[in-house]
Amino acid sequence: MVAEPTTPGTWFTQRVGSQHPIGRGAPGAAIASLEPPGPADRAAVRQARELGWTISSGEVFEGVTSVAAPLPGYRTPAAVAVTFVGDLSPQELGPRIAATSARIARRLG
Repeated sequence: MVAEPTTPGTWFTQRVGSQHPIGRGAPGAAIASLEPPGPADRAAVRQARELGWTISSGEVFEGVTSVAAPLPGYRTPAAVAVTFVGDLSPQELGPRIAATSARIARRLG
């Protein structure tokens, strides 16, 4: 699912159904964090487990940053993510995205 910004300015969005390798980007790491820990887990997956959110920058698209949190309890492995171009603060976004994911998970359960 994709929600496009409603505010004016430069923004980035992906079309529903677009794909990239799950081993890249914050949403993929957040989804991987739902699995049991393993010795080959990348740092972003470990961060998602420890903080409840993770970040990637330039892994999928040059100049694009993504902050994501795992979404437990959904029918398929999923994550809540904000993907952006610009100077938003991942350290401020991360906890907010994790809290949003937790609210969604409570409503799913």
